[in-house]
Amino acid sequence: MKKTTGIFIGALAMALFAIPAKPAHAGDFHRIKSSFITNTAKPNQYYRYNQNTQAGPFKGKKIILPKGTIISGFHSGDSASKTLDALQNMGPDLSYYLLKKQGFAKPWHQFNTWQTYMKSRYTRVKTPSYMVTPYNNNVFVTGGPAQFKDKAINGSKAKLKQNAIKFTSDGFAEFYKYKGKQLVGYDGRWLYRQKPTSFAKIRKTIRKNGKIYFYFRNNLKGVNDKKVRSTGNYRYRLTIQNLHTPYEYVGRSTQTASMYKFGGYRYYTLPIPYQNNGD
Repeated sequence: MKKTTGIFIGALAMALFAIPAKPAHAGDFHRIKSSFITNTAKPNQYYRYNQNTQAGPFKGKKIILPKGTIISGFHSGDSASKTLDALQNMGPDLSYYLLKKQGFAKPWHQFNTWQTYMKSRYTRVKTPSYMVTPYNNNVFVTGGPAQFKDKAINGSKAKLKQNAIKFTSDGFAEFYKYKGKQLVGYDGRWLYRQKPTSFAKIRKTIRKNGKIYFYFRNNLKGVNDKKVRSTGNYRYRLTIQNLHTPYEYVGRSTQTASMYKFGGYRYYTLPIPYQNNGD
């Protein structure tokens, strides 16, 4: 990755670590207020491609991303760019479906992009309605406070057989079933180890009475969505509820996670230590 990217991410990490938190002792696990998260977390930025665009890493194989594709990223000054400004992805991934269709060699891996930034090529857009939260990478793993605490304390030694749900910047929900290898690393980072067990395009989003309703044409196997119609694009509905009960662990690193329910089952946000994620 470009040196400027490393500087940006390093500065972001230092800034987030510098955020004052409530006094806590090493190894302390406790509830925190939702307001702490929403007041300190930095929302993702999203851009829409205005034309078919060749995209990929700074040095590496490129693929064509179709006009209308939405990515999560940022643009910043970069001397390697013709315009001295580069657009790079950061946050939620693109979908397995899109990357496979466009010929990416390992479509279950993260697709890194570095592109010369020109306003005519990319339009800044609002956070898409199909993103569960405006923060972090929109990956959720099975479990509640006890599982989060276990993972935060024990890292890779935590013997958790966790499934995961990922929501992508181009509007897909992907389910990952545990297959013998943990999907989350010792520090809470998502591991690109396997293809999604199932995935579905999010056709419609409704937010009502503190809940989110996603509608799919096909069943998202492995997730407790409900069949509500027999025809059309809105046949299955997944109900999502933010429990507004975030937790923080202060130990070797400081990690935070928010608690959710997907189809009535508990999940929590990935507790990446350098991101105060969730709400």
